[in-house]
Amino acid sequence: MLRVMSPGGGGRSSLHGSLPGGGRSMALCAPGGAAPGCAFAVATMASAPSLPELELFVRTLARFDGSRPLYVPVDAAAGAWLRAQTFMAAVALDVLEKYGPRGRDGLKRQKHRNATDPWLALQLEKTTVMEAALDAGHAGVLFADADVIWLSPLPAMGPEALGVSRCLCSKHTERRYGRYNGGMVFARNASVLDVWRRASVGSRYYEQSALEDVVRAVPSFLLPREADVAALYLLKSHSHDGRDHAADLELADDNATVLWMRRPLLSAHGHVLPGPQYARWARPAADRLRAVLGRSVIRDDLCATHAALCSDEAPG
Repeated sequence: MLRVMSPGGGGRSSLHGSLPGGGRSMALCAPGGAAPGCAFAVATMASAPSLPELELFVRTLARFDGSRPLYVPVDAAAGAWLRAQTFMAAVALDVLEKYGPRGRDGLKRQKHRNATDPWLALQLEKTTVMEAALDAGHAGVLFADADVIWLSPLPAMGPEALGVSRCLCSKHTERRYGRYNGGMVFARNASVLDVWRRASVGSRYYEQSALEDVVRAVPSFLLPREADVAALYLLKSHSHDGRDHAADLELADDNATVLWMRRPLLSAHGHVLPGPQYARWARPAADRLRAVLGRSVIRDDLCATHAALCSDEAPG
């Protein structure tokens, strides 16, 4: 296992220790390594509208750990891309076509937060793919949303049955959407997934806020704070301390490593090209994310999947 060291970096000074979330030391897994906590699969899910994000997810994961087992629920378009790509081996699960062309906003407009809610059903396909990975014999599985961009080898997982990522957000955001991020969850057994499914029915915000009940029910650990930093955490309207943290997302002195609060960032979680569902006030977060990633170690991957961002005239 590799230990994270903090490279030099300028920028605004921040008290990293004031952040909510996990405080344990962070160890990174060597590619293909079998060290304790490192033998696990990765899962995501994607459909046609998220193909550029899926490609960036796969490219960046392959850059740091191309031997990691990968499982992905897909529709027809995403399945065709996944089976044709050569970056890393992946298992496609053809389970998303039944949701049709309604897309994210169309499904959410039909929400009624019970067992037949189409948006909740789609979100719980996370548990479908996680269970498939566990059934295949993997000792654990880390689910990450397709708009996660990997910036480092993956962190080692704790020995507990469940791993969650604490929202580095304001209290009002946490009250509405949940304490933990439903787009970055680790599980070691299928019984945890059953608890998550049951807790999600009637939860105030689908499967995400339901994680609070799951954490109370099963042994769990917190993922490192640097493992899942969402773009909205940069904005004072959503940040944990009501301050603007755009300048705290920066490059280290090597002009390649991305830092968050002056520590190496393991993954960024956000749309580099936000769709129309993004409010105008949220766009500065995506702007900052693009500006930093466009000069980082994954620049080539970003340019390959979002070519329009990489011209000399692109903002940054």
